[in-house]
Amino acid sequence: MGNRGKAWYKWAQQAGMEVVGVVDINREILDAACDELEVPAPMRFESIGAAAKATGATVGTICSANPAHFKCLDESLDAGLNVIIEKPMVERHEDAVALIQKAEQKGLRIAVSQNYRYHSGVLTTRDAVEKGDIGEVVTVNVTFIRWRPTEGLFLPLMLNQSIHHFDGLRWVLGADPEWMFAKSWNPGWNDCDGPTVLEAIYGFSNGAVVTYSGSYVAQGKVTPYSGNWRIEGSKGRIQFEGDGNDTPVTLYRREPEEERELPLLKADLDGPSMMCREFLEAVKENRIPPTDATDNILSLAMAWGTELSSRENRVVQISEVT
Repeated sequence: MGNRGKAWYKWAQQAGMEVVGVVDINREILDAACDELEVPAPMRFESIGAAAKATGATVGTICSANPAHFKCLDESLDAGLNVIIEKPMVERHEDAVALIQKAEQKGLRIAVSQNYRYHSGVLTTRDAVEKGDIGEVVTVNVTFIRWRPTEGLFLPLMLNQSIHHFDGLRWVLGADPEWMFAKSWNPGWNDCDGPTVLEAIYGFSNGAVVTYSGSYVAQGKVTPYSGNWRIEGSKGRIQFEGDGNDTPVTLYRREPEEERELPLLKADLDGPSMMCREFLEAVKENRIPPTDATDNILSLAMAWGTELSSRENRVVQISEVT
């Protein structure tokens, strides 16, 4: 129930969920947040199990520090909850596999909040690619540069930020990575304790080759959190740079020469609220949500495979990390 947790309380309500309880292991933080949001005392809990038992909830949302994701997810499944969790779902491959198996055994669903899918630039770009506006996709270039030095996170750049771009690439292209070759490291002039710079290349199942350049220790001007995207196709190019719902998406052609902004597609709710609503509908209708854990593990695998490629200085096949 920190700042992000308080936001989730509102997003869940916007999505049409009836919020019946909130949880934080820190009583002081719990009470301060609940006082601010006017959450009654009977709806305040210090454990997931106690909250689920007292409220009869069917869905939980998890917004905790990355290292706590596995424990929170495990407890939620034990409590009989379908779960929406902030990215990354978990940090380690073996934890993802264990939780997916447990959810399947219990007949429950896990979805990951890959809310960047609902940015207008991503929605519009995906639509244009899907309709064939630029023909066959040849290359994609994504650049992300920010100043966000980190401590105490496993793969801080890749699992905290690049995971959004990895998932977005899969969604926009309608394809999955097959191989990757990368170098990831932390420059010696800063004291972060994980790889904060990444240069990588990915080969996708539709033949597209993606180059990705990312940094959490950038100097000077930064990119939007969504990054700068350039997609080259056999019939044209799409480019966008920005996070907001009014960020232009531009289509370019060489023959005949053309440059025009595409009509922006916009979700009717904030990204996390859209995630909540789609998940709630999927649970009600007993179908797989768009960012189900069984799908999201492929986005996570891009991070795990990238780390393995950098560590062993070789091309890694996606099958090695899924």
